[in-house]
Amino acid sequence: MMASSRGFIRRSVFLATALASKRSTVHTASVSFKVFQHLQVARTFAQNRLQSTQTTAGNEERPQSESSVDLEQRILAKTMDNVPVHGWTVEALAAGAIDLGYPSVAHGMFSRGAIELVDYFMDTCLNKLRETLINNTEKLQAMTVAERLKFGVRTRLEMLEPVLATWPQGMAIGAFPQNAPGTAKRLAKLSDEIWYFAGDKSTDLSWYTKRAILSAIYASTELFMLNDKSPNRQETWEFLDRRVDETISLGELPQNLNDALIMANIGLQSVFSAVTSLAGPLQAKNLWPVLASDSFKMARVKTSSAATCASDKR
Repeated sequence: MMASSRGFIRRSVFLATALASKRSTVHTASVSFKVFQHLQVARTFAQNRLQSTQTTAGNEERPQSESSVDLEQRILAKTMDNVPVHGWTVEALAAGAIDLGYPSVAHGMFSRGAIELVDYFMDTCLNKLRETLINNTEKLQAMTVAERLKFGVRTRLEMLEPVLATWPQGMAIGAFPQNAPGTAKRLAKLSDEIWYFAGDKSTDLSWYTKRAILSAIYASTELFMLNDKSPNRQETWEFLDRRVDETISLGELPQNLNDALIMANIGLQSVFSAVTSLAGPLQAKNLWPVLASDSFKMARVKTSSAATCASDKR
């Protein structure tokens, strides 16, 4: 299975441009526009980088009072301790609330369900990655561009280790149609952060092509990692090295923005399509069935649960 998965991932990344040329003009324009939108968000984020070196995890969510935001962040942080047992589910959120002394109905504060936990994890990892890159500035300066990219991607992927057993479920939630745009935006921000600390200061179209391709490389390597049983994930890091060396160092960048966007989109779609099958083993732990029922459970939770939670805590 691992061999077939590797071949599938490799073809997804390297044959993306060739496959894209066979698609219709209308579909091509639509695909490119969607990926371009996500990269535009990342670029806006990059332009605002000098205004703040730290961002609050989940800062794209709905406007809320400061106390409510603080409560949600504390519950989300505590919930991460329960993910290895309950997976990326409403049950995990309820367990996190209970651990803090709140009633289990506190999970009703998270109107979008388990995806808010996935988003929190990705945002937190981005902040940790930024801190690591800042603390290793001198080390990065002594590296080549390719080595800096590998360091950034590997550092981020290593953050998956504590939750790797259940991460296929988290990826599957992020790939749901209603959640995929937010996931793609976070991948775009991740690739921009890595490129920024790799020394890229481009302002032309190459800014987009570099980040689109790195997003696809990261996503495909993450998928490869889920199947990797080698000691210390050695095969994953070798896979990453090849992708960066062959796609970046050897000058295989697409010659225009449209090709790069389509390449990134096909790569991400391949990952989103494959991750559902990888989540299958979670059924044995009774984690996957919960995923399908989360939306129904959230529909039954009153919006007043947050107020009830605060009242009970007092």
